[in-house]
Amino acid sequence: MKIVLLNPKTGEQLSMPVTPEQWRVELGRSVEQLDMAQVGQVNLPGLEALFNEQNTFLLPSSGRNYTDVWYSGSPYVFVELLVKWSRAGEPLRLIVTGTPVNVPVLLGPVRYGEQDGTGDVYVTLTFRQYRELTAVTVEQPATGNQSRTAPKATQTAQSYTVKKGDTLWGIARRFYGSGQLAYKLASYNGIKNANLIYPGQRVQLPEKGKLWCVTVAFLDWVLLAAWSRDGKEKAEISGLVANLTWSGSHTDCARRLTYSILPQGLSELGGRVRMTMGTEVLFDGLVFARRRGTLDKTISVTAFDRGIYLKRNQTYRKIRRQTAEGVTGQLCRDYGIPCGALAATGVALDRNFMGSSLYQVIQTMYTLAAEQTGKRYQLRFRGERLEVVEKARSWETIRLIPGSNLISCDSEDSIENLVTSVAVYDDEARQLAVYDSPEGLRGLYGLMQQAIKAGKKDDPAKTARQTLEDNGPKTTITARCQGSIKLKTGNTVVVHEPVTGMDGLFWIQSDDHSWSKGLYQTTVMLEFRNLMDRQTAGTVPTK
Repeated sequence: MKIVLLNPKTGEQLSMPVTPEQWRVELGRSVEQLDMAQVGQVNLPGLEALFNEQNTFLLPSSGRNYTDVWYSGSPYVFVELLVKWSRAGEPLRLIVTGTPVNVPVLLGPVRYGEQDGTGDVYVTLTFRQYRELTAVTVEQPATGNQSRTAPKATQTAQSYTVKKGDTLWGIARRFYGSGQLAYKLASYNGIKNANLIYPGQRVQLPEKGKLWCVTVAFLDWVLLAAWSRDGKEKAEISGLVANLTWSGSHTDCARRLTYSILPQGLSELGGRVRMTMGTEVLFDGLVFARRRGTLDKTISVTAFDRGIYLKRNQTYRKIRRQTAEGVTGQLCRDYGIPCGALAATGVALDRNFMGSSLYQVIQTMYTLAAEQTGKRYQLRFRGERLEVVEKARSWETIRLIPGSNLISCDSEDSIENLVTSVAVYDDEARQLAVYDSPEGLRGLYGLMQQAIKAGKKDDPAKTARQTLEDNGPKTTITARCQGSIKLKTGNTVVVHEPVTGMDGLFWIQSDDHSWSKGLYQTTVMLEFRNLMDRQTAGTVPTK
């Protein structure tokens, strides 16, 4: 038996690491006792009693033999989330696995503290069953010679009351002959999670033809708008989108947005697409591809933000004593790209670029500047504007915790691209120097040598060290989590995962956000090191 709290709105989930010794609930109807003349006391059924319980939970300061295996021993992470839920005042689902308990509740004030000097935290929670208020229409009673028998209510749409053991898949199969319609049925009824229904819940059952026209929107708090190619027509298309993926990588300056939309939705090639959450613009770009097959009921759309123009435009430039930020600003002005904040390096550089893309020019300039500043830089678009930021730990760093927001974590070690030695040659093919990995990797894995040519103004030792660092043993960490827009490339996360041994601060190297069938999940690739996309386009001027 486990006690689980679920926030249906955000998808956040909390599984208590230690189950209390005792757990009691009180459900059913109250009983009203009346004193009647000549009869005495009579018991009558009253109104349905609402669940109202208080329990104390132990949050140990470390994982122990009686805690769930995933628990990392971070009690105040639990406390922070519980306090956030209590302050929000939003209904939660209280689930006791292995029992019929699965009820909507409101979380009262959170009382917590330490009491025995061990660092263990005891938290007391009050759960009060939530009941949504609905308006009731009362008809004026009939008068005069009219019949006192009230007419039967007419039901405009068929409905079904969920019973214990029901699933939305089973209900769809029973009434429509196909369990696949469960997600459309969930969307029709405003059910965020098609896998979560509870006894007593009423499900509206429209005609099958109407149900087929329902599109499973990805999330009601994320809005998607589209414009025609000429910009004269604009439409809100969130309700016509069945699924959506939003992704990015530290080696690609253009974020990608893909989604499936009904044919009547606006999706012209070259048309603008914008995705927002509240006042924050998550994506602003253009449609670059549309695909539809003979069996498809939707159109697959691929859009890129304006980073695509940095990749598609090439230039010839001779740069003399200019900073990376200065060159970036000039390129934006020359190519009509709106420019935002640019990280200041203060490093003046010389470089020739012959047929390089705008992205290669900008990223190379910042790569060369990083060798002197010791910092790491990232290009990204905020709405329509290009900005370059220093990659640093953010105050918004998220903790990924098993049993809460971390669904799964995989770790893979590889030496497929390993370089253990670098040989430096001059223009006459004469070997100038050999640099081996300082970690002794050549002795462990053998000779895997890369040859490089050193220019007259290059620092061979620095180039060799950087080559060895970039091509060392690689650990790939993939984490699948509850969806969060803060999990973006360039940001940091803290992971506590005992099975894979992942523990500490990690940098997000790529992110993939997906909204499908009412679920929002994020998959991130993590790295121990703070890396940037190193570009070395162009050449050093000879004079």
